[in-house]
Amino acid sequence: MLEIYNETILDLLTDRNTPLDIRTQGKKVTVQGLTEIEIEKMDDVIKIMKTGEKNRAVAATKMNSSSSRSHLLLKLTVQSEDKISGQRSIGTLTLVDLAGSERVSKSEASGQRLTEAAAINKSLSALGQVIKLRSSYVITFALKTCFHGGLLETDKVKSCYWCLDAVLHGSNFVSNDAYLCLSFGDLFLAISRYFS
Repeated sequence: MLEIYNETILDLLTDRNTPLDIRTQGKKVTVQGLTEIEIEKMDDVIKIMKTGEKNRAVAATKMNSSSSRSHLLLKLTVQSEDKISGQRSIGTLTLVDLAGSERVSKSEASGQRLTEAAAINKSLSALGQVIKLRSSYVITFALKTCFHGGLLETDKVKSCYWCLDAVLHGSNFVSNDAYLCLSFGDLFLAISRYFS
């Protein structure tokens, strides 16, 4: 479980605040030094998620009293074995919680909050470009321009499923932001249309 804070990758399951590096080996993308924990039951996953969430960067802005200041990724690798044939299957589920884009004029971010907002908006824009590339089935290493792109890379794009849960606010104060959020979500529909 990691966070991408100000374009730096940090392990949320340790007390260390040491930046981690992405390594590409062939088609496999890994984060060097990231904590991996073997689990056996759902309670283990929940405990890990609570630990990571507690260590995540959060701060108050004018728009949100507990605003996520980073993007979060939790990668689960599930291994199963058919008891009759003995055949093993491995699948990966990557859960991503993106920090929302932020209009500085509304959040009144300054200092460190302003630096965080710029990094969040830059990475969301880069992720949008990655998604556009995937929707046209053009995979290049432009993916490296965005941490998310490399971390969400799969060996076979057609075996990858995407799900987007967009959280919108009903206030007129953020209506343009809601429109932008839905426009971002529309990129996921392009992927669905391409692969269906």
